[in-house]
Amino acid sequence: MKMMNQRLRRPARRKIISQFFVLWLAAATVIAGNRVAVGTKVPIPNGYKSWSLFLVNNPQWVVAESNEKIKKLYNQFQAFGGAIGRDNVAVWFWSQDTLEDSFQYRAVDVVRSAEFCERLHLSPGNGPYILVTTEYPGSALLNDPASFLPTKLNNYYVVSLNNKGSDEIMQVLTRIADKITADRPPDLRSNADDYWRSWRLTFEAIRDFLSSRQITVSIKTPVSEVQVR
Repeated sequence: MKMMNQRLRRPARRKIISQFFVLWLAAATVIAGNRVAVGTKVPIPNGYKSWSLFLVNNPQWVVAESNEKIKKLYNQFQAFGGAIGRDNVAVWFWSQDTLEDSFQYRAVDVVRSAEFCERLHLSPGNGPYILVTTEYPGSALLNDPASFLPTKLNNYYVVSLNNKGSDEIMQVLTRIADKITADRPPDLRSNADDYWRSWRLTFEAIRDFLSSRQITVSIKTPVSEVQVR
């Protein structure tokens, strides 16, 4: 018994627990590695180096005609979350416990996405958005409005996808995932000016790609605010 307890305390076990866990609550929650789909009563998890929030607040995405687009975007979210590494988490908001393939558009939690967008002054017409920040964005519980961005974000960037198709969005997500996985040196602090400058240079390097697709990236730090389009 003593030997078994020692095994259970090993770092490998802690690593497994940190990567794969399930919250059994009234609303649906799916957590697989770094891909977190949270229901209405489930908080955004804390303890990561960065949070990537998928904010679907554009009405065109939550009608029956857009169901296939939502399914593809969610699949891309899953792939993105798996690529960015265990220290970074991707968050998707659902409003229903049960997902049916033909009605996924009904389960998108537009309310919570809209709450974030309103606080960041992001208009519905330019969505969906991807918000990436190195600061905890709050638990985002509907019964607690103060849990949405409880403190003002100092370091973040927002990708305005401007209602683009799934293939174009996938290309953007691939670029972002490549950047996150490439820049993980331990001496590069996530709140350092060099970190955010490197992101600006990355997006400037694909400016033509962004411009041709009318995709805008806004990067905000305490010392600068830059738009790449």
